[in-house]
Parts: sequence; C-alpha cells; structure tokens
Amino acid sequence: MSVSKFLCRVLCSFLGAGGLGLLPALAMAAPQLDHISLEAGTNSKIRMLRVAVQAHWHDPVATFERMRLTGHWDTSLAYWRATQYRDTPGQKQNITGIGISPVLRLRGKGGTGWYAEAGIGIYLLSRHYDNDGNKLSTRLQFGEQIGFGYVFSNKWEAGLKIQHFSNGSLKRPNNGVNFLLVKVSRPL
Repeated sequence: MSVSKFLCRVLCSFLGAGGLGLLPALAMAAPQLDHISLEAGTNSKIRMLRVAVQAHWHDPVATFERMRLTGHWDTSLAYWRATQYRDTPGQKQNITGIGISPVLRLRGKGGTGWYAEAGIGIYLLSRHYDNDGNKLSTRLQFGEQIGFGYVFSNKWEAGLKIQHFSNGSLKRPNNGVNFLLVKVSRPL
C-alpha cells in the first residue's frame, strides 16, 4: 500500500470516528467555534467556493511589544469547478473537499486592524484533480496558505490569500493547484 493511500485511510478513519472534533483539543485550542467565513477564488480554468469555521486559540503563541502571534483552527468544506477536465475545453469536473488547518496570525495587540497569516493543513478531495494539464494523483492533499486581511471593530473580517494544494510528492504526478481567494468572515 502506498504512503498516500495509507494516510488517506487513516484520515478517513479518524474523521469517521469523530476525530475532527478532537483536533482543537489536541492543540490546546478553544473547542468553541467563533467565526464562519465564505471564500471565493480562482485560477486558470478552475473556480473554488469555500465555507469554513474557525476556533481561535485562547492564548497567544507569542507576544511582542506591539503585536501578538495568535492562532486558530480552520475547518472547511470546498467546492471546485474545473472547466477543462482531461484537457478538453468546456469539459467540467466537480470536486468537493474537506480540510482542517492550524493557522498562525500576526496582528496588533488590540485585536482589530491589519493582520498577516499563514497555515498548512490536510485536505481530502472527492476525486483526483485532472484539469488543464495539471493532475493531482491522490485525493489526500496538503494545503498551504498565506494571506492578509483586516479585522473591523464589529469583529467582521475581510482578507485576501493564496492557497496551494499538493500531495507533497507522495505520488506523481503532483503538479499542484494554486488559488487566489477573497474571504469575508463574521463572528458566530
């Protein structure tokens, strides 16, 4: 059995056994969900719509003179719509993905204003991606993200991020997929 198949089976077993709810506790994060976000993104010949919930960690990771490094868990459900499946223009491919990622955020001490964030997580796609000459040979993917945004006084957030998906070269081909995403988030 390949490493990617093994990891995929472990992840599916973990999620099926209710393990998703245990992940925030494993990282000593706040188990209570406190934000929900909607994201829309694109790249060449593929679109993504993503809904996510966040559970912000109670304690900062680090505190500096004017800033704090905080974190949160981001759990998502995404829909990908590819428009050149198997290199055929107009041929559609629909993919659903679930994922979870710890995200670190550098922000001002007050909690409002500008922030920068980065994270890496694990995602499971409903099928193999094959679009516009790019292929992902496994359904299990790693997702790295980097972005920035603004938190308003009413705790609503708006942001922009780049997200990259690949299987970490567990199996070839592994072209990777990149998205530019716009995010709006509100407190629950």
